[in-house]
Amino acid sequence: MNLEHLVTDTFHQALRCRDTGVLLNKWLPATSNLTYDMFRAAVLQMAAISKEQGATKVLVDGTDFHMGRPPSEFWAWRAEHIAPLYNESVVKFAYVWPEGTPAPPNNGEVSAPDTFPTTHFTSAKAAMGWLIE
Repeated sequence: MNLEHLVTDTFHQALRCRDTGVLLNKWLPATSNLTYDMFRAAVLQMAAISKEQGATKVLVDGTDFHMGRPPSEFWAWRAEHIAPLYNESVVKFAYVWPEGTPAPPNNGEVSAPDTFPTTHFTSAKAAMGWLIE
């Protein structure tokens, strides 16, 4: 992949694949030290980069995500602050998780407040294939 570096911080990096236009947001191993407030700031930054880049296809690589599940109140906050940013340009969204991570029951569907399908994978190659088909 021919990747353009957009941003890197302690917990994640954002890259754009020059060949496909896919925006790759990669969580880094330091997420084991991520607090909930830092997580929200990082997720907001990822969504802002997506909007700024006009990304239509986004891949979040969570294979090195170690914070654990966000608290239940995160989802209402995400609906208010994150979904509108992604909804401006995204048409497909994929996650890559470690092998053995179960996909949610709505895998591959559009789930409000998002206006695009989201699919969960355990292989970056499979995720990229789905995003660019």
